[in-house]
Amino acid sequence: MATPAPAGIINRAPKIGTLQLGAPGDVAIMDLVEGPVTFVDTRNNKRDGQLQLKPVQTVINGVPLAGPIRRHSRFASLIEEAANVIPPCLSSPHSPT
Repeated sequence: MATPAPAGIINRAPKIGTLQLGAPGDVAIMDLVEGPVTFVDTRNNKRDGQLQLKPVQTVINGVPLAGPIRRHSRFASLIEEAANVIPPCLSSPHSPT
């Protein structure tokens, strides 16, 4: 996990930076995609690569944010399952149903 160290730096560990039961349910779900890609930074410098992370879904406080769930993602079934177990009182009007 990449988040425990930053949480410790800002003295918020172990309350954030973890997926423990009872912790805030904030997570970014990414898909590792293999294939040629060209990355361009803010100064228009280019670098070629073979792997990239593509965002699939963001969950904040256990609620998936609005946006299309990418059906081709290997995480699509997990995202849909998570969305189905969120109590209706916690669902936002922007979350997928």
